Amino acid sequence: MTKVSPRVLVAAATLVVLALIPPIARGQEAMKVVPNKEYDPSWMDIGSMVKKLPVVKDSSLQVAPLGNGRNVTVALARLGPHTRILGHIHRTHDEIAHVVSGSCTLKLGADVIKFLPGSVVLIPAGVPHGALAGDKGAVVVSCFAPQWDDKDRYRDRRGDP
Repeated sequence: MTKVSPRVLVAAATLVVLALIPPIARGQEAMKVVPNKEYDPSWMDIGSMVKKLPVVKDSSLQVAPLGNGRNVTVALARLGPHTRILGHIHRTHDEIAHVVSGSCTLKLGADVIKFLPGSVVLIPAGVPHGALAGDKGAVVVSCFAPQWDDKDRYRDRRGDP
């Protein structure tokens, strides 16, 4: 198996997340979308979704699913100040995480990464990872492929931040 450097993974994940950000947020002209009964594009407005989550003032974690595709789940997480997500792995899920606001320290395999607003990281299936939110907490959008399954989360101390 070929080992891919963390920088290449971060660059690839950045391209994926940029494709998910509405064009108007990237300074481009917004494309008009006509919603139908099967698709509601309003969930793409991350700012509105963050406002719907209760404010976290203690060390806690809140997760709101934003949507499922055939092969992917998108979720929004709000971490309170100094919230610790213990080390774990997903055996079958790849995860792409993007920090919307706040900060956290991410333990990814043997690497420790400062995760700041705008940061994007690809967490391949089977890689131990965990996080510790900063002084102001963090808001993170994560994409899981294939679709999220609660049974695919296994404690792994190697990912402890």
